Amino acid sequence: HIKVIMELLVVLLLCVLSAESITTQLPSLHDRIYHSINTFYPCFRLINATRQIGCSASATSKSGVVHYVANYTQLQWLVDSGVHPPYIALMEPAMFTSNNVLMLKSSSKVQGIIVKYNTSGQLPDLDYFSPESSSPNCGFGVEKGSCDAWNANGTGLSRMDFGDFPISAITTDGFDYLYNTCYLPYNSRALHGTSDEYPLCAAEMVADMFAVTNTETCFRRNNLPIFYLNDQVMCQPLGDNNVWSSLFDLPQQPKDIIMIATKLDSTAFFPSLSFGANNEVAGIATLMGIAGALGQLKKERSLVGTKRPILFALFHGESWDYIGSSRMVYDMVHGVFPYAKDNSKQQPPTFNVSDITDFLELSHVGMPHGNNRYTYYLHPSSLNANSSELMNALNEFGSSSPGNISLKFSSVASLPPASLQRFLKVNRSLNGIIISDYDTQYNNRFFGSRFDNLQNLVGAGNLSENSSVVQALTSLATLIANAVFNISQPSADNSVRNISANSTLIKNVLECFLKNTSCTLFQTILHPQLAATLQPIPLSRYITVDTVSNPETKLSFQLLSYLTGMINTSTTCSACLQSFNSSIQTYNMTWMQGTNYNTSLDNCWCVTSYTHYHIAKSPAFDLQQYSSNEYSTWAESSWKTTTLRVYLMTSFLLEVGLLLCGLAMTATSLGLGVLCNIRGRKIFENRGNGHASS
Repeated sequence: HIKVIMELLVVLLLCVLSAESITTQLPSLHDRIYHSINTFYPCFRLINATRQIGCSASATSKSGVVHYVANYTQLQWLVDSGVHPPYIALMEPAMFTSNNVLMLKSSSKVQGIIVKYNTSGQLPDLDYFSPESSSPNCGFGVEKGSCDAWNANGTGLSRMDFGDFPISAITTDGFDYLYNTCYLPYNSRALHGTSDEYPLCAAEMVADMFAVTNTETCFRRNNLPIFYLNDQVMCQPLGDNNVWSSLFDLPQQPKDIIMIATKLDSTAFFPSLSFGANNEVAGIATLMGIAGALGQLKKERSLVGTKRPILFALFHGESWDYIGSSRMVYDMVHGVFPYAKDNSKQQPPTFNVSDITDFLELSHVGMPHGNNRYTYYLHPSSLNANSSELMNALNEFGSSSPGNISLKFSSVASLPPASLQRFLKVNRSLNGIIISDYDTQYNNRFFGSRFDNLQNLVGAGNLSENSSVVQALTSLATLIANAVFNISQPSADNSVRNISANSTLIKNVLECFLKNTSCTLFQTILHPQLAATLQPIPLSRYITVDTVSNPETKLSFQLLSYLTGMINTSTTCSACLQSFNSSIQTYNMTWMQGTNYNTSLDNCWCVTSYTHYHIAKSPAFDLQQYSSNEYSTWAESSWKTTTLRVYLMTSFLLEVGLLLCGLAMTATSLGLGVLCNIRGRKIFENRGNGHASS
């Protein structure tokens, strides 16, 4: 008997090992049921002092049958006649309009929306699509009650609260999988009501957001012991860094400053797809063109100084109630800009808003009217600004320049949304000028959307130095560079007469930010380890939370350092790093790959510049004024996970039938087990009695 038992155990062990070997080579049950879509961009929740906006989907997920929507007929069928609710709408970009989205949201048959994101940048066949507010940053400018509709096409879709209703964008590959592998073979026949409808292909969307109601409520929950001790937060403030630079070392008491500014961030319904081609990248390219033109004179020693300091500023978070500019103004007013006083460090001098005489801002400059001569509009801050030295210089060079720029005064007295407004709140005598491509309303039909991309600037053609947008921005940068140089009281050679911006630089800036981050320009200005992380895709311009830095911020810092700084090619890379003293804050030394970099670390660029970071985080969070109506209170919700997966679902009747069969089998097995147990006892008892009697 023992031998037989041992043989049975060996056979059982071999069976177990064989089964384990087979199952390890097979996909898991989860993988056999679900197919995950890994590349998608969810709409997520943001909050401020008064409300919450965006989307969420509870941890239990939102699921539904996938229904393709490419025209209004298919949309109407889904809402009126769909026979297998709930549904997840799979939409073409042209159908993702505010009216259609709100129609689906209000339908009890629809649980969520998935829309295609064309990675090629192709624009939809729409007259306009601007999900942003018609009055951006309303209530946070110099005049609180002034909320003109500068974005007349704005629907405010991005600022709506969709509650527990998930919406995501997926790349073309993911969309094609859902359409070709999910919808066509399983769901398209359901439109005709055929009897062989099942199985149907369904999608499950999870985007569980922690934040609710408003910023004050969320931060109160952040401080609850149950979350605080577990280092878990419900939401985090939006924030990053501003970037600013002076052409030369600042004097001990900076006065009569000239500031040239633009914004660093943009928005979209899907924040991770915020590209902001005209909203801000055109302004960045123009500012870099101005900095490059003046910086080249510095490199050539044709310009050795200016009596009036020239500052360049890039403000982050301006799309969210002027986060960056309001923080800079706040720090200036409190005497801690550019740095809080630290006697152990060598620091640049502090200065205030009152020390800035002229403020020129570039806002929406990529779409000027005209073919051969481009029209830009001047929005002065006051009557004094109309006759300021800077305004006179702009008009002088604009009228005498052989370039293709025409300057006109705006026909309205009110100021458009711009960072300048935050500076004017504390100094109304500031000579401020906003330069834009529009007069009374934005030209950009895709403002605040994922379609404000490179193609929105260039049109059907390819980007080149001969592209109209490059020609317009180069001419604008040239005009401003000459005007600013003229009024800065420069110490320069008499040979400096006409300054020209570099069209190649401006073209490269547009291409690198909007098409290929792994471009030659960005490779040149970065440390090798950072350069290796660049991808041939456009960068998102969403500011994100204050604990994460957007790569655009670093790239802008490096580029401005390169353009305004001095390159020392005689030192090695390691020597460049060793020579930098962290106790010195008056200037920065930056290691860049340069054009002839090699891995032996003996050939790089060691750039010395007066370029600095400055925190772009709303003062409201430092002051713990979460209900402030003076400063931005925008925060982003935390979340555990976001997923999108596809599976096949059977009919409800079949599911009930399988359940009943399972219950019947369980009951039968249980009954047989009980019966065998009862009968087995009698059998073995009888056998035992027989052996005993023998």
